[in-house]
This record gives sequence, structure tokens and C-alpha cells, in this order.
Amino acid sequence: MTAPFKLQYIASGVLAVAAALTVAGCATVNPTPTPRANMPPTNTEQSCSSSALAPLGCVTFESHGDVDVSGTVRWLASDPIAVSFDMQNGAPTMIISTTCNAINVPVTITATQIVPDMSGLSLGTRGCVSLAADDEAWTTEFVSSPMDYTLSGDELRLDNSNGTVQLARRRP
Repeated sequence: MTAPFKLQYIASGVLAVAAALTVAGCATVNPTPTPRANMPPTNTEQSCSSSALAPLGCVTFESHGDVDVSGTVRWLASDPIAVSFDMQNGAPTMIISTTCNAINVPVTITATQIVPDMSGLSLGTRGCVSLAADDEAWTTEFVSSPMDYTLSGDELRLDNSNGTVQLARRRP
């Protein structure tokens, strides 16, 4: 055998062994699916049943108006933010979607107040420019202070020292 032929022969043998091992590894799939009753609840199922999120869990709200301490913030109606609450890493979390990024902040929810834990704040990493950056900065500042809330039917109102945000339940 010549050297190039020998290398080609060895390489094709190695590839055949690798392929056989890959196929053998895939063949060990559990043929009996785990019944749903025996599986742990999904994050959404945990959130919907979590008293830590009541009465705000499993609902997404969308802004339709706002007033900050300097006047009306009209962009919250034209470029609304979405606000929802979910369990993340075992903690109730407020999730705010802006036109640029998501803002996640762990919170404590009482009967009248949403208190953020800014030490657990996480922001999306997409760079925001111009007005979207200003909107995101305003939103982050707003959710950084405790918010009094009023839930009336499909309307959620958030108030703090930075202003007021009016939200409505988002319909599917």
C-alpha cells in the first residue's frame, strides 16, 4: 500500500467507527415515555399556582398611557411596554419587554405593592440607540423603585415616585 492510500484507508476506518458509536449512542432512547403525572411541573404551571405571584401571575399587561413626574410619556401608548410576572430561579420576577430589550427584576408582591430587588436585575444585551435607549432607561428607572399597584378588571396601574403607568391585559 502506498502512503496516501494507507492514510485514506485509516481515515475511512476511523470515520466508520465514529459513525457506529454515534448511532449506538442514539439507540439507547427510553422507549417508554414518562407519564405527565410523574413529571415535575413546568415553570409556567408553577407560576400559575404560585401564591407569590397572586394576583398578577399568568397575565401579560401592555401599556397604553403614562405620566411621569415631568409630564406625559406618550411613547408608552405608541411603543408600549409589556409587563408580566413569572417565577425565575425560584423567585417572583417582573418581566418588562421594551421595544429594545427585556428587563427582568426579582420582586416581592404584596396586596398593594410590587417591591423590586435591584440586586437581581438583568437587562437584555442588544444595544439600543436614540429614542429606544431613552425609553429603556426611563423604564429601568421606573421599575427600580417600589410600585403601588391597583388591579381593576383588565386594568393594572403602577404608581411610584417616578410616575404612573397604565396597563391593560393583553388579549391573545
